[in-house]
Amino acid sequence: MNLFEIIRAVVLGIGWPVLIFGSIIILYKQIVFNRNFGQPILAKVMLVTIIGWFVTMYSLGVSATLLMFENIILGVKVILPMFLIWCATMAVLVSVIKRWNNEILKRQRFYDQLMEGIQNILKGDLDFKIKINSEETSERENEINEYVIMFNKMIEEIKLAKERLEKSNWQNVKKLEEKVEELEKARNNLEKKLKDYI
Repeated sequence: MNLFEIIRAVVLGIGWPVLIFGSIIILYKQIVFNRNFGQPILAKVMLVTIIGWFVTMYSLGVSATLLMFENIILGVKVILPMFLIWCATMAVLVSVIKRWNNEILKRQRFYDQLMEGIQNILKGDLDFKIKINSEETSERENEINEYVIMFNKMIEEIKLAKERLEKSNWQNVKKLEEKVEELEKARNNLEKKLKDYI
């Protein structure tokens, strides 16, 4: 076995299992993510991207394998650099997908909490608050925290406005009761004067 045959065996022996195993893991994580979170729009875009990537990578893998068996010297000279680039691409892709999934999870959690808050407000529960994740520090995560702060502030302002309205209504009821009492006294006074007059 010469050097080119050893390189071919290593490239094909590592490349195909990594491609197949990596594809299964990526596809599995994406399916589980979509099942758990109802396929947010970014997850749909990611799924299409992943499928496109699979088609490209498997086509390249088949072409590389055929070339390496057709002309081993040319195959190794062309495929080895491509294989190294592919390995780096695979590592970057897995990292990016993981980061995107985490971002989607954070946003989805925020949207779920927001919907829960809106439903609570509609039920009259103005004590509901969305919790701020103080561990989050990235710009996007800070943006979510800003929305949480604004939402919680909005609920607090609605609560204060409701309390002011209830207080104002209570004051109006008190004033109305006082006016009714005054009118009752005036009516009684008129009745007394009318009886005295007759």
